[in-house]
Amino acid sequence: MPPLPQLPRWLWARMGAAARAAAVVGGLVLVAVVIVMAPRLADINRDNRATDRREAARAQAESIAAARALQRPRTVAAGAGLSRPVLRHRLESVVAADSRARPHTSPVKRVMCNGPPHAPPPEADRRVRRGRFACTAVTADVANVGVSGRGYTGYPYRAVVDFDTGRITLCRVAGLPGEGSFVRRAVQLPAACSA
Repeated sequence: MPPLPQLPRWLWARMGAAARAAAVVGGLVLVAVVIVMAPRLADINRDNRATDRREAARAQAESIAAARALQRPRTVAAGAGLSRPVLRHRLESVVAADSRARPHTSPVKRVMCNGPPHAPPPEADRRVRRGRFACTAVTADVANVGVSGRGYTGYPYRAVVDFDTGRITLCRVAGLPGEGSFVRRAVQLPAACSA
């Protein structure tokens, strides 16, 4: 047997006239089939790409609708005339209750709420009528994280507490999966929870 690059020539030389004719006819039939099928295959590929785009758009629309539903604001009347520290404690209780009431959530260990970074706590500044808070319904503590060596994971919330009326408005923050999802959100937080 000759090396692979020379094999077609070697086979052709050993074929009889009838086999050569059959090989030529078979090659022509194959070329004709490719010519006839090429446009149909192109149509099928185009249809498949269009279906994939529709499915991706549908999945994204469902994901955005789920994120909007998850972030829907909830308002609770904690009670007018309560002190600011009591209202903050009520906020943490409301966040814990909201998180526990949602289906398919991990157990909540505790709730941590903080005001805006690099500012005094909203409840400490008497000029602030409405305090903004970032809360986390903590589900797990994590060791060996960063400089402090400790961290936690959980469900993020944003809340606004009206210190005059005692109304608490909170939204669970929905992040879409992926790196940077909480920085670059497809669904913005409702104004009621960010005002």
